[in-house]
Amino acid sequence: MNQPQPRHFLVSFRQLIFIIAVITSLAACRAGAGSGSARPMKVAVGAIKEVTITGKSVVGTSDNQEVVDVTTKPLSSADSSARSQGKAVATTFLIKGVTVGAARVVFAEQAADSSPDGRVRQTYAVQVVSQ
Repeated sequence: MNQPQPRHFLVSFRQLIFIIAVITSLAACRAGAGSGSARPMKVAVGAIKEVTITGKSVVGTSDNQEVVDVTTKPLSSADSSARSQGKAVATTFLIKGVTVGAARVVFAEQAADSSPDGRVRQTYAVQVVSQ
């Protein structure tokens, strides 16, 4: 007579484990939304593409600087004064294809202590092709 209860308990335990697994996977997907899902971008060698990202202090880095060069377009005087006041401004980055290859470009908000380990805003998988 006690046999059905443990079986029922196992079903509930399995359901609980399944729910925890689903929640964990959804949380992992959400946490990697800015970093894991890279937008594809094709750039010709010597060509420049602009990317605009709004934030308080956004920095752009490339994992392969021989292939892709990431620089910041100069800000207007109004934007630079707004940034110095700690306000969010739109920053335009220039992505230049240097040589044929692939690189991952990550844009992240710079932490208050000036380390680039801030929140990832956008990631691009850049493919540089010959003209």
